[in-house]
Amino acid sequence: MRVMPVCGESSGDLLAAELVQALQKTPQFADAEFFGLYGEACEAFLPPSLFPLSALSVMGIAEVIPKFFALRRLAAQVTEAALARADVVIFVDSFAFTHPIAKRLREQNPKIKLIRYVAPKLWAWAPGRAKKLRGVYDLILGLFDFEPEFFAQYQIPVRFAGHPAINRSAQAGTSEKIAAFDKKYGFTPQDRIVTLLPGSRKSEVRALRPLFLTVAEALCRDESGLTFATVTPRIAGLAAPMSSGKDFPLVSVDPEDRFTLFLKSYIALAASGTVSLELTVAGVPHLIAYRVSPITAFIARRLVRIPYAALTNIIADRLIIPEFIQEKCTFLEIYAGITPYLSAESSSRSAMLAAFDEVKRRLVTENCDDPARQAAEYICEIYSSDT
Repeated sequence: MRVMPVCGESSGDLLAAELVQALQKTPQFADAEFFGLYGEACEAFLPPSLFPLSALSVMGIAEVIPKFFALRRLAAQVTEAALARADVVIFVDSFAFTHPIAKRLREQNPKIKLIRYVAPKLWAWAPGRAKKLRGVYDLILGLFDFEPEFFAQYQIPVRFAGHPAINRSAQAGTSEKIAAFDKKYGFTPQDRIVTLLPGSRKSEVRALRPLFLTVAEALCRDESGLTFATVTPRIAGLAAPMSSGKDFPLVSVDPEDRFTLFLKSYIALAASGTVSLELTVAGVPHLIAYRVSPITAFIARRLVRIPYAALTNIIADRLIIPEFIQEKCTFLEIYAGITPYLSAESSSRSAMLAAFDEVKRRLVTENCDDPARQAAEYICEIYSSDT
């Protein structure tokens, strides 16, 4: 059997790596050949990606337009590779890029099994488009417990697998890993670490990193006993993080160590995205901030149908994590927003941590506390039923 994971960004690459490793432990996929479009997480144990994942490291409508023709060529190449070699294609997130590929594959070779891992977030911005998924996929796997009910309105079956942030936090939290982490980066168990997470795409990092550093430098000046860390993804053409203040202690942590960093963090400032939910699972009070081009923001405000950006807030259906989006994404707003959470005795901090427990309980299925293994079991079921 030949299986082709197709990812669109680094977060999807990690999801794919976890799922593929779970699949390789099953009888159906133990001897499968894996190849496709992915990044470093999958390449650690799979053949090199057929195409560079960095080509997809863009976010926002205005940011995508200049790369439109390059992305279209890449989509055509991925389609050709799947038609030539794949028995199963697993599309991991990145709906805008991967769904047109899935549609073409369904039309040109209905025998290829098509799996979508991460149901598209159409509940956030385009509910009516859900009906376009009908008949395309053999299986759609959702990360959130409310997604099966949402998609059922449009006669689209979705199975809830759970969110992999649960596994990542548990695996990174062993005493051995924490001790090795402290030794590698020079931390101590007593450090109060402020973690800066400006995103995984080049456009995000360029927009948010200078602002996050400015906030951190002010905290360093005004608050005693803080240590600062950042995680910068390995993106071609992106310079390493720098601090303008010579007395500003900023530790740069490798991406593969970020989950251990989360468990050690005292507070974090993060770009909106999956990382916010990962911080929630790790029990790290945090704020999210995000800024895109004015054109992208203008269009997004007319499409988005939900009141929150942070996944934790969406799941809880209330504001748990402060959000600083677009016009509110400024130094003054963020600095004023983060200071109430710095004291260990803060009521705001305690309330946020208590709310995290509510959200974490909703991130796994009743039958399996390992989301990647649950997803693999669902895939084995759908594959076995037709073979």
